Amino acid sequence: MHFQQAQLKLLLEVIKMEKNLSKEKDLGCESLMNTVSESVWLELAARANPDLPLSFIKDLFEAEKERQEGLLTEYQFG
Repeated sequence: MHFQQAQLKLLLEVIKMEKNLSKEKDLGCESLMNTVSESVWLELAARANPDLPLSFIKDLFEAEKERQEGLLTEYQFG
């Protein structure tokens, strides 16, 4: 299996797990699934960008979470 096919298969599995999680929030597995999902996305990003340090990729994911939560403020130059 080619790398891209393996990535797609893994991504589809994560999407299925996330959909199932939305149905099973009462089971207390939401935190575990979020951790697994984040780890898979991080792995995919790291494989797709081998020239970037893992710490940089983690920072990008963290910044995106902050953006989605509305925690960013515009930088004021000068």
